[in-house]
Amino acid sequence: MDLRDYITAHHGGIRTIFQMNVQPGLTPEELTARPSAHTNSIAWLTWHCARTEDVAINTVLRGAEQVAATHGWNARLGVEATDIGTSMGDDEVATFAESIDPLTVIEYWQAVQKNTHKWLKDADLGILDDSLDVKARLASAPAALRPGAGWVEALWSGQPGAFFVSWVAIGHQYVHLGEMLATRTALGYKGL
Repeated sequence: MDLRDYITAHHGGIRTIFQMNVQPGLTPEELTARPSAHTNSIAWLTWHCARTEDVAINTVLRGAEQVAATHGWNARLGVEATDIGTSMGDDEVATFAESIDPLTVIEYWQAVQKNTHKWLKDADLGILDDSLDVKARLASAPAALRPGAGWVEALWSGQPGAFFVSWVAIGHQYVHLGEMLATRTALGYKGL
């Protein structure tokens, strides 16, 4: 297996786990439900994963247009937020849950993942070794990070391109899949 296939397989596993272990049987209301005042809904986590990958891969790594800016995704999602959600407070997460269309957010996440796979298919993987000017790239999408999330820029700064693929687009999402499974369990569904 070459590196391109390895990355694509691990990235694709996220979608498989979501479809087989998180989403089955959940209603739109359950996707937006928050079992406690400090719990993120599955819809919010899905949106956060999609937005973070969209910003990290498209804006920062590729210097390209975000998927969210195409095909009217922002309007279709039913929310005004264009950031990645990091540092969003509990009240904001609650308001978000009331306005987001959970099925559309799943479609958006899938569109972001497909876009990443399409790029990986022909990408010059030498970019994975490159150190990126994160500050300049994020300046091209100033609404990507909200006040209080400056630590994300600090974390991303100085990282090679591989970090954005291996951690942000893959590892970070596996962490949130675990959170989604915990939320599903808290909603009364059995585990895997």
